[in-house]
Amino acid sequence: IWVQAGYLLAYALVLVPAGRLADQWGRLRVWRAGLMVFAVASLMCALAPSDAWLLPWRAVQGSGGAMLAATSTALVTAVFPVRERGRALGLNIMALYLGLALGPLVGGLLGEHAGWGWIFLATLPMAAIALTGSLRLPEGRPVPGRPRLDPLGVVLLGGALAGVMIGLTFGPLWGWSSPRVIGLIAAGAALLVAFLVAETRTAAPLVALAMFR
Repeated sequence: IWVQAGYLLAYALVLVPAGRLADQWGRLRVWRAGLMVFAVASLMCALAPSDAWLLPWRAVQGSGGAMLAATSTALVTAVFPVRERGRALGLNIMALYLGLALGPLVGGLLGEHAGWGWIFLATLPMAAIALTGSLRLPEGRPVPGRPRLDPLGVVLLGGALAGVMIGLTFGPLWGWSSPRVIGLIAAGAALLVAFLVAETRTAAPLVALAMFR
C-alpha cells in the first residue's frame, strides 16, 4: 500500500510549494525540472531491486509529478491568448483524463505481458519528447517583487496533509479506532488549523485565503 501512498503523499506535500517556487523561478523552469525528476525517478523505480528501493523513488516520482501539475495549467494560460485559452485548457484537461482512463488498461497489459518495470519505463519516451519540445520555448524572467516561499506555511501544511492522508489511507488496515489512526488524523486537523491561523498573519502566505471569501 505504501507504493501508492508514498507517491500520493509526496505529490500532496510538494504541489502547493511548487506553485510558489514557479512564481519565483519561472514556470517553465520548474516544469522542466519536474519532468526530469519524474523521468529519473521512473527509471530508478523500474530498476529497483526491492521494495526498500522502490518506495523512496516512488516518493521522488510523486514530487516530480506535483511540479508538473503545479505549472502545466499556468503555462497553458500564459501562452495562449484569451480567445484561444478555453480551447487550450479544454485540450489540456482532455489529455489528463484520457491518461487517467487509459493508464490502468495500458499499465495492466504491460505488467502482465512485459513485467511491472515497464510500467515505469513506458513514461521515459514521452518525457524525452516533452522535454525536447520544451527546449525551443522561451522562459520569461520572473517578475520582481513576487512573494517568496513561506517556510512556516510549508511545514504546517505538509504536516497536516501527512497526518490526515496517512491516517485515512491506513485506517482500514490498522483499524479506525486505532490510536495511531486517531492520533494522526487529530494531529493533521490541529496542524491544519494552525496553518490557517498562520496564513492570516504573514505578509506572503503560501495560500491566499482571501480568494475563498
